[in-house]
Amino acid sequence: MRIELLNIGDELLDGTIVDTNSTWLADALHGKGLSIARATRLPDRLDVIADELRAIAARADVCITTGGLGPTTDDLTVDALAVAAGAELRFDEAVWQQIVALYGER
Repeated sequence: MRIELLNIGDELLDGTIVDTNSTWLADALHGKGLSIARATRLPDRLDVIADELRAIAARADVCITTGGLGPTTDDLTVDALAVAAGAELRFDEAVWQQIVALYGER
């Protein structure tokens, strides 16, 4: 199984944040007899992320992404996934209610 890791965030490229996710994930996967074939760091740019997601989809069985999932405007991972998949994002009230029920009291 070919597993690729995609780390997203300008802060990873400019040295503001140290990428500890790759090390943690590699160790966790190794403990299950799996390994990461390739790890890539990308800036917070929709076109760059979408292009890399399409490339990974063509050559890997699994893509694990980190970063770019927060509430700020530079967090573009979900949008890039939609672009790469040719899909449209939509809000699902039923799913939202499940999330609120599960995490709302935390």
